[in-house]
Amino acid sequence: MTILSHHSGPYSPQTRLSPRLRLLETYSTTVEAAPSHPLSSTPSTRYYLPTATFHNTNGVTYHTSDAIWEWMSTLFAPLEYIHHDNISLIEIERNVTDADTGEMRKQWVLYNEAVRCLRMKGRRSTGQEEVRIPIFMTFVVEEAAEEGVGTDGLGFKEVSIWWDEKVLMDAIKGE
Repeated sequence: MTILSHHSGPYSPQTRLSPRLRLLETYSTTVEAAPSHPLSSTPSTRYYLPTATFHNTNGVTYHTSDAIWEWMSTLFAPLEYIHHDNISLIEIERNVTDADTGEMRKQWVLYNEAVRCLRMKGRRSTGQEEVRIPIFMTFVVEEAAEEGVGTDGLGFKEVSIWWDEKVLMDAIKGE
């Protein structure tokens, strides 16, 4: 296992030198645009490999890129605004053995500590401040095996998030 990079703060020319961190930045930009450009307008396989898995902090696991994208589309539908303030990004490279073939292949793990900033639709006129939720995410990145899958030949194989999703749910309810 090798640490390839450690970065603090927003994405920068330095982070864009890494194909994996460029993938994460592009993905974040797409998610942040979701309030005005629904995720359904982007193929789920642009970022997630077709057999990807997403582990939510509430114990629910989503299997397949389409299931992940559908859940995220629903989750972010009530939002007027979403943004992530990066605190720390760490990129690690590791070798793994393919369970089916027994062959060694490279895999990358991205650790992202951030604050998710969001505001519900229609709440700006009421003076409601943005909701800020600390999050920690891991992204397992692999090379895409199929043409037309992933971004620059890379995609997320597995993602895990730790956050207080109840803060978002309370904001949706207006609490």
